[in-house]
Amino acid sequence: MIDFKPGKPGTNIAEALRYFTNVIKKRCTAFILSDFLNKGFEDAIKIANKKHDLIAVTIYDPRETEIPDLGLMWIKNAETGKQMWIDTSSANVRFNYKNWYEKHNKYLSDIFIKSGLDVVKIRTDQDYVKPVDQSVQEREARR
Repeated sequence: MIDFKPGKPGTNIAEALRYFTNVIKKRCTAFILSDFLNKGFEDAIKIANKKHDLIAVTIYDPRETEIPDLGLMWIKNAETGKQMWIDTSSANVRFNYKNWYEKHNKYLSDIFIKSGLDVVKIRTDQDYVKPVDQSVQEREARR
């Protein structure tokens, strides 16, 4: 992983899950760590979770939950490389982003519930040990 150089930009969770499902033959517990900002992995995550015990670890930066009013900002999409100016002083721009973010979180929540996945949410500005430990304890209590 240290020397890995991707062939192209972007994340393809569905392809990673398909590879995992095909390569790992014995049932196991596996964690998928992602910000889950892409779509199209619904079927692959259901299939992987039926064969294995999959746990989604959602990593997010609380600064991404809403855009602050900072005026014009030059932004870059790390997945696609696309760059553009946005006017963060526009209440409409901030509202639309917050609305998209909330809808996307609802979309993820629905996928995880329908797929039967346990989910651990980890903020980039906090210790990850407590949320993971709490999730493990909750899983053990259900068994």
